Amino acid sequence: MNIGQLYTFIAVVKYKSYIRAAEKLYITQPAVTHQMNALEKELNVKLFDKCHKQIELTQAGNYLYNCALNITEIVESAVNETRRIDNDIENTLNIHYITCLEQRIVPLCTSRFLELYPKIKIKIKEIHPAYEEIIKLYDSNTLIFSVEDYVHSFKDISFSPLLDAKICCVLNKNHPLANKKLITANNLNGHTFVFYPDKVSPLYLINLRLELEKNIPNITILESRDAESTIAMLFSHMAINMTLDIFASSRKNLISIPFESDLTVKYGIASSKSSTRAVNKFISISEQLVRSINSKKRSSASVSNLSRSTIIS
Repeated sequence: MNIGQLYTFIAVVKYKSYIRAAEKLYITQPAVTHQMNALEKELNVKLFDKCHKQIELTQAGNYLYNCALNITEIVESAVNETRRIDNDIENTLNIHYITCLEQRIVPLCTSRFLELYPKIKIKIKEIHPAYEEIIKLYDSNTLIFSVEDYVHSFKDISFSPLLDAKICCVLNKNHPLANKKLITANNLNGHTFVFYPDKVSPLYLINLRLELEKNIPNITILESRDAESTIAMLFSHMAINMTLDIFASSRKNLISIPFESDLTVKYGIASSKSSTRAVNKFISISEQLVRSINSKKRSSASVSNLSRSTIIS
């Protein structure tokens, strides 16, 4: 039994005639007869009651007819879905990234992806969502560059890690701590810090802020609404911004200094578990690119030390 025989069988039942079925299928009447005889022989049953003027189904034939309708519907659905999936690679891809001082990874991964798939239209957007709102951003054609903290509790979201990031301090070059090679908790007494509000901060930053407030006396905490206001506070208040080394700004008058901490934060791409082929391709290409960069021995090729000239805007 094959799918062609089932389509022919359905046509015979629908038009109650071998001749009309042949006309609708653009084949000869003997071809229809041959297929139906072969089908009955293979199943070892009679499908048609030919005692009447019109073709009528036997009980076995009626059962096969209902099955044939279901089978052909499944086949057609599979064909359409397969074609849709194949065409997904030419759709629009939505890329979001969480607000940070400077974004290096997104431009690199996006540029590499477009080299391989130039037909795709990409929309990139910086976001600063409340934690409970981030789940609303996901659909099958959207991905978000994020730390794992933002997505680990969402069961319908997959997280693909790209790299491990460490905490660093970003500060004005004229800051009293600017000459340090490593900043420790003991250095922070009496200083001013700038953080995003807790409702839009990942868990690692919330915990870090609580740890500072608990263990270091005489510190001042300021809150900023976005990257630009954070940078303004670094100058106007001689503040310190605690962030990941991959986000540290390379602006002329700012420096980043490692912070003494055992904390490592996973940074990568979050996406829906029902993502399109385009999203999955983007993730795969990004993983390969970051592995390639990190495998190079020269520090200038390290993701955490990429210069602004490397970034493709």
